[in-house]
Amino acid sequence: MFIKFRSDSRYTRQGFEAQWSTSQGCYQNLTGNQGTLQSPNYPNYYYFGADCVWKITTDPGTHVRLTFSAMSIYRTSGCTSDSVVIGDGNNSTNILGRVCGYEVPVPFIATGNVMTVEFSSRASSTRRGFQARWSTNQGLDSFTNPLPLHIFVKI
Repeated sequence: MFIKFRSDSRYTRQGFEAQWSTSQGCYQNLTGNQGTLQSPNYPNYYYFGADCVWKITTDPGTHVRLTFSAMSIYRTSGCTSDSVVIGDGNNSTNILGRVCGYEVPVPFIATGNVMTVEFSSRASSTRRGFQARWSTNQGLDSFTNPLPLHIFVKI
């Protein structure tokens, strides 16, 4: 957010007051070996312009597993508008998957104990959103269990 107040020296008044808030639940550090997360306003429709990030951190030596239980996100080809991006580690540069549409995807498993989930809505139409549960896969060997990139779009 950027606010610029501009004034000249002709008049002096009391000024202005502003209040702001962030979207509840949209930027969270989640810890523990299990829990749930969901899009804003779920199970009602999420709002246009949502930008949410959840960083999930489980115990050292574990692997984060994210399992979706509900998925209703406005779909476009390649999920270029509204989407959930699942990142391996502290950010989404190493993407495990990008999902949108109406089918619940297969679970995502991180190579370590940190996973990032980003939700954004850019389309003028919105949907109910998603709900997911994270847990751990203790002792998972990521080299014997490769992690494919998942992109789910049903047209």
